[in-house]
Amino acid sequence: MKNFISRNISIIYILYVLDHVSLLWQGFYFIFFSALSFSAFEQGLIWGLVAFITILFEVPSGVFADRVGKKYSLLFSYFCLLISVLIMFWFSSFFMMLVAAFFFGIKIAFRSGSDVALVFDTYKDLNLEHKFSEFASKSYAYALYGATISTIIASFIAEINLRALFLISGVICIIMIILALFLVEPKKHKIIETNYVQIKLAFKEIFSKKITKYLFFFTSILSLVSAIFRYHPLFLKEIGFSTQFAGIMFAVMLFFAGLFAHLSPALVNRFGKKYLLFCSPIIIGLSYIFVGIFPVYIFGFLILFESIAAGYSRPITSPLFHKNISSKFRATISSIESFSARLVQIFFAFCLSIIVEKIGIPAIYILLGSIILIAGIFTISKVVVLKEFV
Repeated sequence: MKNFISRNISIIYILYVLDHVSLLWQGFYFIFFSALSFSAFEQGLIWGLVAFITILFEVPSGVFADRVGKKYSLLFSYFCLLISVLIMFWFSSFFMMLVAAFFFGIKIAFRSGSDVALVFDTYKDLNLEHKFSEFASKSYAYALYGATISTIIASFIAEINLRALFLISGVICIIMIILALFLVEPKKHKIIETNYVQIKLAFKEIFSKKITKYLFFFTSILSLVSAIFRYHPLFLKEIGFSTQFAGIMFAVMLFFAGLFAHLSPALVNRFGKKYLLFCSPIIIGLSYIFVGIFPVYIFGFLILFESIAAGYSRPITSPLFHKNISSKFRATISSIESFSARLVQIFFAFCLSIIVEKIGIPAIYILLGSIILIAGIFTISKVVVLKEFV
């Protein structure tokens, strides 16, 4: 049985890469919707629906994964993505794009946390929890390498036929569904609590321990990087980068994030977790503040430092967090963590859009840089002094 369970690790590695590659169309959705003559308001409604559905199903999907199975949560996620991309391939109406957005939101929610929970519990069943750190760094790195390559390839395909990206994504979805069928569900814990009590106990478990509570806040703070990420190409163009070079920079950022995720274990051995996590908000915060104060061409490259810090941080914080939570509600807790990060991103995305319109793009770099710098240092200083921080 253990040989079958250990197969999960290899399959999840492949699924991580394919899942990121399957979203090769995401960098072109504004172009695609514009080609369909959708207004900026309609485009906003589509992606607003994605965000709303994701948040709505985020925590219930974790409950589903803990009760029914993490494997089945992943299968349902990939099936929803398949429906979404096929709708975008075949149809052009605004209503059908909303339907596609609905299924895409469910896809994000049901995948979120299920794969990580499945892998950690697999390692736990094999008495190899210490190996999870290696998985966290490699899987994140491989996924970003895949995203880098797919972004470059997609840019050439998009020039020929935008809809072809959705067809390719559909084929990848079918491969993911087939692979997920071979996953073996780790040992499940009997859950007698109601769904409401399960969610309540999951929240209680996060906030009952200082290390999980502060890591929860720290990852939410670093998630602000995602809120500003879509502004990078616009900012780079504003300070003098060509559209093509801004796109190359986007791909390079993904590659750097993957590279430093891969190097994370070696960096931990060389510098230690404490030093690296302290440096993470400092690197991101100061690079944002600097480019915001001096929005000129030569300093645009400082944005790359975001990828370095964000890349090596996740493989450190994820194992620390999961090591200190129980397997019984692991998927539910992971979903709550993702739910918090998405709420932060959506709130700040709204605030940033107003600031950009009223003041300008450089102002949002100064604002978020300051928040990440101050709040990040404060929260991580609470973590590194705890005895569980090992």
